[in-house]
Amino acid sequence: MALIRTVINSFENITFCNSEIYARIRNNSQNNTIQAVRLRLWVWNGELNKTLFEPNHTFFKNKVTAQDTYIEFEFSSFIKSFLVNPPNAINTNQPQFLYNQNGLASITGQGVFWQIEAEIFNSASTEIQSSNTNFATLGYKFNFETKMQTANVVTNSGTGFNEITSKYYNPKINNYLLQSFNFDRALNECTTANIINKDAVNVSNFLQRDSRFPLLIVFINKVGLFEMFTPNGKYVQSVKIKSDNQNINYRDSQNVNSQYQHSKTTVFDSVTQNHTINTGLLLPKMCEIVEQIIYSPKIYLVKFRGDLVDNSSVGITIDNSFESIDSMDITIDNETITSESIGFYKDFQQIPVVCTENDYVFKNQYNNYSAIEYTLKFDETNDKI
Repeated sequence: MALIRTVINSFENITFCNSEIYARIRNNSQNNTIQAVRLRLWVWNGELNKTLFEPNHTFFKNKVTAQDTYIEFEFSSFIKSFLVNPPNAINTNQPQFLYNQNGLASITGQGVFWQIEAEIFNSASTEIQSSNTNFATLGYKFNFETKMQTANVVTNSGTGFNEITSKYYNPKINNYLLQSFNFDRALNECTTANIINKDAVNVSNFLQRDSRFPLLIVFINKVGLFEMFTPNGKYVQSVKIKSDNQNINYRDSQNVNSQYQHSKTTVFDSVTQNHTINTGLLLPKMCEIVEQIIYSPKIYLVKFRGDLVDNSSVGITIDNSFESIDSMDITIDNETITSESIGFYKDFQQIPVVCTENDYVFKNQYNNYSAIEYTLKFDETNDKI
């Protein structure tokens, strides 16, 4: 039996593999004859309607008690492995982001398609059930966002999908972007790349303020899409050093001149650069963004030097890429700075980081009055040395 693909046309087809993904299998007739289930799971990227062969994973379960009318599976970790630790380095599907000051950022690998087929063993027969095709990201659900979608599947309730939360924008930072799911793709044209829209934000429609230290925090938000947040408060950069001083052994110690020869050397175990960023004063409805930054599975800092594009900058060619050993994941090649970029920040550094905050306090105007702000701490993922 060939696996029949279905279109991704609503939020009910979007799943988040940083939360549980369940399949609740029952007989079509709703009777109590189910005995066991063999569940087959396909996970893939690229075209939705591509040719599939053997399933990526196969599970088998017997029902627990004689009274059970269903058998349940949970398989989020098997889908998540394709987004966190792809099985094929040449066809990597990890979410990657590359900021571009002259156009919208380059983004790849934000999600995968998945579908299941259940072979149900009844008392005297066997039946086959197949789910709809779904799209999974590194998003997550809160504990109150679970409901029954059908008799067979527990899915998200649909709340929190790409809700535009009020936030501040820096008028000197170019190419803020907004991502959303595209539910208008036909079966033969939908891919893991074009199922997510990438649109420019018209900053003039939102709250604006200059940043004391021009920074962007780019993070994967609650629904698995990249989002940008602009802090406005104090920024401190520091270094955490783990090192050891070791003696140097000379073969002929009597001829060591201590005026210029060292008897000890420093060996560095790790040198981690840290970033402490204050959000600046926020409106109460902006606090949700800070919570999502803390929970985010992937975060980048985009740090601007502060210089602006001027007439002498126009015509400079941008050539930037992220490269892996086996492939080039993201690339920005031969893009030229145009006059439309004049007045925006020019030179920047993109830094992969992890958030080291372990606590989050819900702040509001009654408890905190107007002093609603947060201080976030980040460690760079790459050693400085």
